[in-house]
Amino acid sequence: MAVAVLHSAEGAEAAAKELAITSATKGNLLVALFGHKETGLAVSDNLAKGAWTIDATTFTYSGTFVVSVAWKVAEGGETLIKTNLTNEGICYWELSGAATTSVVDVAIRGNEASAKEDTTGPITTTSAGDIILMGVSSATAGDLGVNTGWTASNAGSVVNISTARTRLMGGSYIPGTTLSAVTFTAKWTTARIVGTVVCAIKAAATGEELNVTLAGKIKLQGTIQSQQIQAPVAKGQLKLHGTVQGQQIQAPALEGRIVVQGKAAPAQAHTVNFKGEVKLHGKQAPVQAQSATAKGQITIQGQ
Repeated sequence: MAVAVLHSAEGAEAAAKELAITSATKGNLLVALFGHKETGLAVSDNLAKGAWTIDATTFTYSGTFVVSVAWKVAEGGETLIKTNLTNEGICYWELSGAATTSVVDVAIRGNEASAKEDTTGPITTTSAGDIILMGVSSATAGDLGVNTGWTASNAGSVVNISTARTRLMGGSYIPGTTLSAVTFTAKWTTARIVGTVVCAIKAAATGEELNVTLAGKIKLQGTIQSQQIQAPVAKGQLKLHGTVQGQQIQAPALEGRIVVQGKAAPAQAHTVNFKGEVKLHGKQAPVQAQSATAKGQITIQGQ
């Protein structure tokens, strides 16, 4: 599954400690950039659960202005990103299809004396599925003025969060292939001392858990390993064809049908308020089927 940007936002002209965001969807990856010239950066949000990770490469503060990268797997319902420092700029992206562990492929940070443009260091990636995120933040009082956005040295299509006046200007780029020594340039109208960062965020690996909400029909064909599928409010059919290993299926309020065909070792089918039918076809060793208040039919065929 390819990485996609679902939502993004930048802070306004003034320095701030928080950024309002679109309510996040559980399981998606939240990535934020923070421009700061203080030590001890910490990141949180409006929820009291889940933790933010600050990328070690961009976190190191050595007495100069820095733009740090932080990320979190969304719990669902995050609407405010916060920091303990008086940041010189904040921006963020909500990503679907992104990795949720070992998130950063590579990150490069930089600084520039009073200027109206800056070019990042060259970035070389190891994964063709990466999304490239970049940011430049003013280290001095005031915003960057009118900005014209980011451009790539390979003429790739960079999507800017906004061209409005801001303290931290963010952009994203999905190349669809690995990059070799590609640089990114930002331009603005008011000369500022700035910090920059460019980082590559990995796509989810094959078999990595993804969050799916569906009203209708879900079909997975192939091999699924150590995979968990949850359909708490789905209406319709959930079908798995092929080999299922280390498989758990939960349908606490599912209306419709769950069918597992193939080999399941071990497999668990669990339904709490299920109305309809649960079927396991093939060999199960061991298999547990549980139904607390099921209305309908539960069938286990095979060994």
